[in-house]
Amino acid sequence: MIFRALSSGDWIATVGNVPVSVADTLAGDGLPAGTRGVVLEPGGRHVLVELDGGWGTVRARMRRADVRVVRRRGGVEPFRSGMRRLAVVRAALAVALMLPVLRFAAEYLWAHRTADGMAAAFAFAVIDSAQYSIVAAAHQPGKALLYFAVVAVLWRVAFGRRRS
Repeated sequence: MIFRALSSGDWIATVGNVPVSVADTLAGDGLPAGTRGVVLEPGGRHVLVELDGGWGTVRARMRRADVRVVRRRGGVEPFRSGMRRLAVVRAALAVALMLPVLRFAAEYLWAHRTADGMAAAFAFAVIDSAQYSIVAAAHQPGKALLYFAVVAVLWRVAFGRRRS
């Protein structure tokens, strides 16, 4: 394989975990292998990259050997634009998944005027809603499959394939 130098705007994927904070370095944790990014400043052995951090982007200086090129000359601005769109999709998915919890909390506080006992009531509500979901899926399997398919597609768009 012939080595080609990285240039600014090349889209990359990480080969291993990328520590982006001191805590990540100490814990041996960080962004997983396969995280997408863009080269900002190519260098000799190290490159400055901007990576998809989940809810936004993070900058990291990485060894050249820890990245692989996914797309040459993809551009920094197109990458950032895509990350902004992806952040909106992720936020929308988070709101959609948190809406029932927020509704429960609002109704509980409205009815009881206190947060006392909310944790126990929430635990019972989770069990009841799981039972209700099973009954609803049995009575309306088409709607249940459609709901789960939409959530699965949104999850895949927001967070990509599972990386091992």
